[in-house]
Amino acid sequence: MEALADPKIKLVSMITEGVPEKDSKRLSLEAKKLGKVFNGPSAIGIISAGECRLGVIGGAFDNLILSKLHRPGSFGVITKSGGLSNEIIWICSQFADGITTAIGIGGDAYPGSDYVTYLEMFEKDPQTKAVIIVGEMGGDLEERAAEWFGEKKRRIKLIAVVSGYCQEQLPEGDEVRPCRRERRTARRGLGPKQGRRLEEIGRYRAGDLRRTRPDDQAGL
Repeated sequence: MEALADPKIKLVSMITEGVPEKDSKRLSLEAKKLGKVFNGPSAIGIISAGECRLGVIGGAFDNLILSKLHRPGSFGVITKSGGLSNEIIWICSQFADGITTAIGIGGDAYPGSDYVTYLEMFEKDPQTKAVIIVGEMGGDLEERAAEWFGEKKRRIKLIAVVSGYCQEQLPEGDEVRPCRRERRTARRGLGPKQGRRLEEIGRYRAGDLRRTRPDDQAGL
């Protein structure tokens, strides 16, 4: 709350895990009231290549160099998983020209910001040509991102995947992080639904996409 109240701070990213849901909701509402961005909780952080880093996203110094995070590329990255954010950053650096900004939004039930929050920012950033989303089972954030992308023709390209379908095979009541036990029954079946919605939007916009190789990044 103190950080959000500071007039000089426009964005707060919270890495802390296990924040009570009531507190998460309070922080999110306060940020919206003040016109600020609250990322998290349980968020690994945000990194803009060659500019700044909040949190521990990107890993240790040697990995920052290997992932070419000392200079911007043309891909935006948004994930729930902290580990997968680092993996996608590395892939973008090895098989494309790297990232502009990567955001780990965390996997809590009530995140302070969602995919659409950052998709709208990427849409306005001329340096970012394409955005990669790695979603997870549970909630409707992925569906909201698909709806946003399908509303009208967008400048950015979108590549999205929902991971964790294996959770559908587990007995009801089993706990799988980050989805907590008491929500698993209500969320059963949402993974395939999230994937189908993204697939529907993808088929509709397939003409906008083409295979991207390291030697033709300028064409994005």
